[in-house]
Amino acid sequence: MVDTVLGIGDDSFAGTADADSIHGGNGNDYLTGGDGNDTIYGDNGSDFIEGQGGDDLLYGGDDAEYDLSGGDGDDTLYGGDGDDRLTGQADDDLIYGGKGDDSNLVGGSGDDTIYGDGGSDLIYGDQDSDLLYGGAGNDTLYGGA
Repeated sequence: MVDTVLGIGDDSFAGTADADSIHGGNGNDYLTGGDGNDTIYGDNGSDFIEGQGGDDLLYGGDDAEYDLSGGDGDDTLYGGDGDDRLTGQADDDLIYGGKGDDSNLVGGSGDDTIYGDGGSDLIYGDQDSDLLYGGAGNDTLYGGA
């Protein structure tokens, strides 16, 4: 496993084909994992995080807005307290929106499970057999086809 911790500035970092553990640190970061089973933490700042291939764990953070995209593989995405956009993409994904007003929680293809949690969320199941849970707040759920 490759473990990378980034600093306080705005960073752009791409992981390897192996399993990576990436910590964004402070700043607005652009982080991608590569093909391994990666664990990526946005930490502080408004970050874009993409898992790409493999079964990835993506964590936004608590204080900002995050864009998380799982890519291929059975991914788990955790938003935070901000207004996040989380997309599972391919395969069977598990998505947790967090407490903010999330504008896009999207499963993609595969049998996905999506939890809105707190806030007023927009949840899209998209394709296949999905489970959608709104949680607290005024949520809008779309099942897809």
